[in-house]
Amino acid sequence: SEIGINGKEQELDELAIIQSNILLSSYIAQHHTRAYHYLGTMLVNYGITPIVSIRNIADSLVSLDDMLMAWLNSESDAELAHKSWLNAGGRLSLSYCRPSQPERLSHLIDTWSKWYLEFFISWKRMHRAGIVKPIFIIFENDILNGAQGLIGKISAALGLNAEQQERLIQCSQNPDKDAIRFNKGIQGRGKQLISPGDLNRMFNMAIPYLDELSDNELELLFGADREAIANSRVAS
Repeated sequence: SEIGINGKEQELDELAIIQSNILLSSYIAQHHTRAYHYLGTMLVNYGITPIVSIRNIADSLVSLDDMLMAWLNSESDAELAHKSWLNAGGRLSLSYCRPSQPERLSHLIDTWSKWYLEFFISWKRMHRAGIVKPIFIIFENDILNGAQGLIGKISAALGLNAEQQERLIQCSQNPDKDAIRFNKGIQGRGKQLISPGDLNRMFNMAIPYLDELSDNELELLFGADREAIANSRVAS
């Protein structure tokens, strides 16, 4: 944020990976990046296991709005142009905080919902191609209600011993909410707060990908069945 690089999608820096592999026995890094072939090659070459976190897109947009409002309202007017608006990469309007929440969410559908869909599609394709084997963590299934899914998937995939698994349990079930930037962790806010018309616009973005999205994935990402997604073009 301080050097204004948030507008650039967070591709991995190969030099930083080399440095981390030399200096550290293990590490975890968080990046918001879609999958691509060269990224998969780097992950394999440097022994990195991708953990891909997925959430209902409408709920993700509401959570993003919460974060943006907290972030932008914490900046002084003098600092907004230098820090916030430049770091938004041109995606957000300069008056983002002024409209009502439904209007802000409509703006986010235009600017971010397609990215969330492409994020999921890209990692699914990477996995299907056999380039890497991501650990897919589903927010609703694996993190809510005690994080049992998260604990089970991570323990199995990484072969954790008893001590490591206990540390994972403690971290997952009693997290430092400030350190992990925990917001509300509520399921279903998207359908409550986003208008039906805007939800249909979001559903419409999935139509070109219907052949490669299962019924379960459509329900996960959009909270809607295949028929509702297919009919969204007519409704919108």
